[in-house]
Amino acid sequence: MALHATVYNRPELVQEHLNSLLPKLYQTTVVREDLKRKVAMGPFTVITDDGLDLRKNAFETLFTLLETCFGEMHVADVVRCGVQALHDDDSVKLLGCLMLVRLTDLAAQQVTPFLNEISAPLRTILTRKIRDNATKQEVEKANELTYAAVRVLAHLTAACEISAYPDFCELLAQTQQSPHAALLTKLSSSTIHDDMTGAPFEIAGPTSPFAVNLDQRYLLLPEFTLESGECLTNAPIAFQTWGKLNAEGTNAVLVCHAISGNALATVWWDSLVGPGRVIDTNKFFVHVLDYLGIQQLVLVIGGSMGGMLSLEWPILGYRMV
Repeated sequence: MALHATVYNRPELVQEHLNSLLPKLYQTTVVREDLKRKVAMGPFTVITDDGLDLRKNAFETLFTLLETCFGEMHVADVVRCGVQALHDDDSVKLLGCLMLVRLTDLAAQQVTPFLNEISAPLRTILTRKIRDNATKQEVEKANELTYAAVRVLAHLTAACEISAYPDFCELLAQTQQSPHAALLTKLSSSTIHDDMTGAPFEIAGPTSPFAVNLDQRYLLLPEFTLESGECLTNAPIAFQTWGKLNAEGTNAVLVCHAISGNALATVWWDSLVGPGRVIDTNKFFVHVLDYLGIQQLVLVIGGSMGGMLSLEWPILGYRMV
């Protein structure tokens, strides 16, 4: 965890040591049988993997290194780790899929020689059946992993020269004839589904009858493509700001707010945001960042679903925080 924190916050401190650190990090991604143990739970015996969290942290560190120190890494070694992850626990498989997608974006030609190796574990994921008595949570996790695997397939197909890799071509053909065909088509329509076309512009508002008396500003997003591939057109979004941005632009705090029935953020944040409070608006400018031209953040905080969004910032916005 210390290495991950350093790689994220101060990558320059580890760059010159990567030659010695990376082999140890790669070794940490390997399943260790000596860390598995049997635990009796009533009439059942389950196997607990005490090394799972270590492996997950190692893969998360590698993913962060792709963003901060990619030039110092040997791509083939990282791809092998990504393929290895696809044979691991489902939570690690998800991380492996993320790594392979990112590696494809960064160095598709160097990923291409591994297409046949990637095909086998992807096929296992995409052909796995969900048991009839699976819980709702198990179904959701299985669907999430399937989505991640199809996304890898779509990225590789779009970015790599696949004709010389028969196993991969066979998997692609099978998926195109499977229940996942529609998802593959949707994900193949664009390699990235999280972008906005056209600059947002401010509108008078309000867009909701519940927001008539609220101190808010409103933006209209002309066209925003979701990860699913669906597109929102002229989508309104409300935002608020507190405090004042300093001349250097270095006192900005981002609050990720959950969707609420009355569109009011202040009832969530009055106890935390304001003069003399935890997020002191005499010191900090609290805002929506893209439209206001913010380049640097002091803090990202969120509540409820907004809290889940704030957890993504170490990866999505690490250069700003």
